Amino acid sequence: MTITQTITDLPTPPSRTEPATFDNRADAFLGATPNLGTEINTLASEINATQAEMNATQVAAGVSAAEALVSKTAAEAAAASAVLAPGATATSTTSLTINNGAKALTIQTGKNFVKGQLVSIASDADPSGAAMYGAITNYDDVTGALAVNVSNNIGAGTFNDWVIGLIGSWLPVFYVADELAWLHVDAAHNAVAGQRLAADVSTAPFTITLPTVVSGSEWVEISAAVGDFSANPLTIARNGTPIEGLNEDGTVDVSKTRFTLAVINGIWRVV
Repeated sequence: MTITQTITDLPTPPSRTEPATFDNRADAFLGATPNLGTEINTLASEINATQAEMNATQVAAGVSAAEALVSKTAAEAAAASAVLAPGATATSTTSLTINNGAKALTIQTGKNFVKGQLVSIASDADPSGAAMYGAITNYDDVTGALAVNVSNNIGAGTFNDWVIGLIGSWLPVFYVADELAWLHVDAAHNAVAGQRLAADVSTAPFTITLPTVVSGSEWVEISAAVGDFSANPLTIARNGTPIEGLNEDGTVDVSKTRFTLAVINGIWRVV
């Protein structure tokens, strides 16, 4: 409600120091008071009505904020539960040896796995000590045949009690003395976002292929652990995303260098 009522100025009040005008001013002053009362009452009603509207607006805003928070919480819960949903987890009794490379196993049919998703393949008996991580290269939801290109692993041995689950666009963090562990690579390797790669070029040069850009926040750290990049250059395959704005693979030929590649505004940058 808009406040429209105004208060009319009262006439000059009477004064005993001016006896000649006292009677006329007194009559005018007293005659104005009834109208003043009416105006004050009208103004008070408008103020009360406006205050009530403001209170109602604040309550409505509070309700809207609460509803927005509920919606946000529900969305976050739905996103979190999606990774744990029955369609995004599976088991397998296929016998596999822990190492990097192509893996084929049979899981349940009708799952929601698609090519390109990152998954963990962990032993049910020792999930934190015997596991493999990589990208799905194919899944047949009719037969249950699942193919994964494993690019990192923990532990050793052959197991047949696998639990498979989505891990999003990141690789689980492996810590050694509170620092992210380095993965030793000495041959062609498909990097996964969040890896630290200790490149061994002591015998021959090879190629590290950068991960597919999914979230736009991927990064990979690379170091010349063994050998010399100037003698055996390391090739960085861009995998469809420009490196420093160039649509071509990179070559590292500086001896004993260490660097991090991170996706910034859709481009791999050396940071």
